[in-house]
Amino acid sequence: MPVPARSYLAGLAAGVALLVAGTPALPAAASTPTSWTAVGAPAPVVRLASGRAVPKAERRAMRALRASVDPSDPVTATFQTSYVGAWDSQQKAAFQKAVDVWSRLLVSSIPIVVRAELAVLDPGVLGSAGPANALYNSSTEAFYAVALANALAGEDLDPPGTSSTDPYDADVDIDATFADDDNLIYYGTDGNVPAGKYDFASTVMHELGHGLGFLGALTVQGDQGGYGSCDPAFDAPFIFDRSTVHVTSSTTRLLDYACGSTAMGTALRSGSVFWDGAKGVAAAGGTRPELFAPSTWQQGSSYSHLDETVYASGTLNSLMTPIGDAQEVNNEPGPIALGILADQGWQLSAAADPPVATRYTPLAPARVFDTRSGVGTTLARVGAGATRDLQVAGTNGVPSDATAVVLNVTGVAPSVATDIRVYPTPSAPSAAPTVSNLNLAKGLTRANLVTVKVGAGGKVRLRNNSGTVDLVADLAGFYSPGASSTYFPVSPVRTLDTRPGDTRGVAVAGKVAAGDVRDLQVAGVAGVPPSATAVVLGVTAANATASTDVRVFPLAGSASPEISNINAYRGGPTPNLVIVALGTDGKVRLRNNSGEVDLLADVYGYYDPSASGSLFRALTPDRVLDTRRNTVTKVSGPGSIDLVVAGAGGVGAGATAVVLNVTGTGPTRSTDVRVFPAPASGSAVPTVSTLNLVPGQTAADAAIVPVGSGSKVRFYNNSGAVALIADVAGWFGPA
Repeated sequence: MPVPARSYLAGLAAGVALLVAGTPALPAAASTPTSWTAVGAPAPVVRLASGRAVPKAERRAMRALRASVDPSDPVTATFQTSYVGAWDSQQKAAFQKAVDVWSRLLVSSIPIVVRAELAVLDPGVLGSAGPANALYNSSTEAFYAVALANALAGEDLDPPGTSSTDPYDADVDIDATFADDDNLIYYGTDGNVPAGKYDFASTVMHELGHGLGFLGALTVQGDQGGYGSCDPAFDAPFIFDRSTVHVTSSTTRLLDYACGSTAMGTALRSGSVFWDGAKGVAAAGGTRPELFAPSTWQQGSSYSHLDETVYASGTLNSLMTPIGDAQEVNNEPGPIALGILADQGWQLSAAADPPVATRYTPLAPARVFDTRSGVGTTLARVGAGATRDLQVAGTNGVPSDATAVVLNVTGVAPSVATDIRVYPTPSAPSAAPTVSNLNLAKGLTRANLVTVKVGAGGKVRLRNNSGTVDLVADLAGFYSPGASSTYFPVSPVRTLDTRPGDTRGVAVAGKVAAGDVRDLQVAGVAGVPPSATAVVLGVTAANATASTDVRVFPLAGSASPEISNINAYRGGPTPNLVIVALGTDGKVRLRNNSGEVDLLADVYGYYDPSASGSLFRALTPDRVLDTRRNTVTKVSGPGSIDLVVAGAGGVGAGATAVVLNVTGTGPTRSTDVRVFPAPASGSAVPTVSTLNLVPGQTAADAAIVPVGSGSKVRFYNNSGAVALIADVAGWFGPA
């Protein structure tokens, strides 16, 4: 390891009070620290080369990691770079690529000045960086990286010329040094890193993170752990240190160990050091992110990084681990790193908005919005271009920290053909998204399941595009960091089909009469365990003899709710995705309201309290597929088209499943559309469908689809030709 160029231990000024055990915790984020004192620079931290080659498949996934921002996002923090050494245009372009990402993720009214040097570094060192100065705050009794302190104060707290003897008086906020080695480093910006080389832009992204405050003051010398010289007259920890804990059979804050003690030294080398700040924990899905704490202290690597084995190369949170792999490309900090910076006081921009990994809690179906009765909204039809906001967080059993809700949204008797859009309520006036959830024909009522991110004020927005329409929304559950269950996809299995010749899962075959029910055993069937809390079903009403509605709800002796999941018409099939809680008996009930109808049910997945399932990240809805924009505007059947979902619309490279709204428009004949994981080889097509269409119809249905080979999902059209559209609402993946 290189010896730090500037030592935090040597850079402290007199008059700094020691933070001892029992000092109050950092005030809430709304409380801005005051009374700053510049004291010197902390030690830089380093990015090391691993020498490991990344497998080809993993490289593809890493290249799909998009930046958290795009060039259309506003710059919310200005960086000014001073280049030291012989930088060529390619090296500067790669450096600027990393700067552009950070400049759109963080908010600061004070320019962030970076001194960037190219140099010959020790073997295996890709770069090192840290704040050029640390500022002490008396209200929190902690040091802050100067860029963060300036952002919190709204002024330059250490401008040039403040002291003729200050060795750090150069108006530099981040001091960074990088390896100048064409044999080791790839300086291109296209992500096509040759074998044996390391991506420069990714290294710059990493080191700027340290300079912005992703580092602590705690260190180990001999067997003793501490900060500074543990002298009450001089030393205090970094704000980073306030949120770190040692987890054994109990949880101990690292600062509760005596400074200079072997107990702190042991803890820092225990392999059990975690981040405990609320925003970092939320970004990790409610579990504490693990920090790098190997049994042998590694100066410049230990403690000031995420754990290398937990956040492996190619995954969403791998940037701030201590070791860069050959060919590893990562252009975003990851939600955990952003959460850790936010816990220290950084304001994140709207572009950052890190998708928090969450679990699901099902609720008993409840009507929360109905323009016909005034439930949850105004008693009036929704006009063309008009919107209604629905309060979801903090009401109807949904907690205030919910990130998304699952609604069954119904459009009733539109005056003209229209589409309905459901999306997070924006924090400021903005244009409606171009994505839709419901496509309605004049006079017809149709429902669709919607998973929607919670917006400003804990609300979601419903918008009608044309004519007038009544809108109804029924709540099925919510996602939040403290919710109960993780998600487990399964290969689709048909468990109910009342049509002649198929009695799977039913006690009585044949059409379901008006007011009649079918009870479906789910737990213990199709791979769903007895402990499951909810199930994802594709339910289809077919061969209806009259207009009707179908209701799907937990059994367990409950009465039929006054809400519906499917609105079907005489004749053709009408599908809808249903996420329904399981009764204590592991069953759900399907009820037909009018006439007679055949019912089909396919199991796509389930939710369970086990921690081994996938966590959900809600996204602002985004269009990721539209064949109308392609050279071939329609998919001819039988035929398919594949979509790479990793990196599309904010989907992470580690996604195990995606939540899509799939629309078919202009089919030339009756057909069904099937959406499923792209197989590794061959052309196997499941026998269950996602969407059923008649000639000329435009209709949409939700789908939760596992990610297949090459991070792809496949869209298969069975017959005729149809244009296909897909909008992403979120994704499932590991913590």
